Amino acid sequence: MTSVNFCDACRETLWLELLAKVSLIDGIRAEENSRNGTITISLDLMPFGHLRQPRPIAGEQLLTTWYRVVSSVDPGVHQPQFDNMHEWTAPAGWSRGMWRADVELVTPEVRRDDDGLLRDSIFIRIE
Repeated sequence: MTSVNFCDACRETLWLELLAKVSLIDGIRAEENSRNGTITISLDLMPFGHLRQPRPIAGEQLLTTWYRVVSSVDPGVHQPQFDNMHEWTAPAGWSRGMWRADVELVTPEVRRDDDGLLRDSIFIRIE
């Protein structure tokens, strides 16, 4: 998506076709550290925005929002202290329960996303 040989409409179409086939999120995991009583939750994300190597594209970013939820249909309670973090650590007791991470790709190369292809969510239950 870094080629300058495509017109704006073609770049937008390429993005939408790509994201129709792949997820922004590769996975999620939780690791407990029994020595200090914490849990670290990590998202594995596609390398867009600040994760893009060797250099990010201007204006491209991955936004992450975290929610504590009761079930997969519960809208949850927003946890703003973890916004835009793809990894965070908190006390184990407090971290237990169900969580949802919402990820959105913001890029100047896509003007409209009617099908929500630039957004993805994943759940994890920590017991």
